Amino acid sequence: MDKGVREMYNARYKESLEYLNQAIEEDPKLTEAYYYRGCVRFRMKETAKAIEDLNQVITFDPKQVEAYATLGDIFYYLGDKKKACGCWKKAEELGKPNMRDKVRYCE
Repeated sequence: MDKGVREMYNARYKESLEYLNQAIEEDPKLTEAYYYRGCVRFRMKETAKAIEDLNQVITFDPKQVEAYATLGDIFYYLGDKKKACGCWKKAEELGKPNMRDKVRYCE
């Protein structure tokens, strides 16, 4: 998984996906791998797959604030303000710092 994250930060998304897929194959409940794969897919504009991955994260860990925040960003990108705001508000409610600017957009 660490290699997948490193490749993501180096903008080598195809390679990142390969490593993250491998990590998920080895441990299908590895929440972090789903989170990072969702982030990679979002960067690759594969929004439907990114949403699936991030929803999987929330299924495994309903208090994973980063998944809610990133889902909000995806929905905002897709033009769905209502869903974006719902996700951002949930992230803020769960204690994610610096969400006020995004949540303020919702008011």
